Amino acid sequence: MIAQVALRTIHEILVSTPGSVIELVTFYGKVSAKDPASGQPIRPLLLQVSAKREVFTTFLLSDLDPVACLKRLNALVSPHPYDLEPVQPTMDFDSLLARFKWITPGRLEALIPGRIQSHGGTAEVSRGAA
Repeated sequence: MIAQVALRTIHEILVSTPGSVIELVTFYGKVSAKDPASGQPIRPLLLQVSAKREVFTTFLLSDLDPVACLKRLNALVSPHPYDLEPVQPTMDFDSLLARFKWITPGRLEALIPGRIQSHGGTAEVSRGAA
């Protein structure tokens, strides 16, 4: 089932955005669970897959085997997902996020409309009621 969720998520992202905005999607499949040895909460990475738009859009999602599709995309898949055995990500997403801590909500609010407009889209900043 995690294979189906990953493929569906990638599909929804690619069909809802122009090709000039997103060319590649990387999906990180984590679950929230408790470590059976300690009882502490854990979030193991069970699946990581990247898909280029030009490749993914050639797939017939209604006719393919999700597990075989992930293999074709060279996905990292836990050998024992029911045992919550994690895979090692090719990129540490938390470290990547730490590089962007300088972006405050105000800066982000100013950056995003410009990026969208630079790709031919329109963007407005909405203000909530005070």
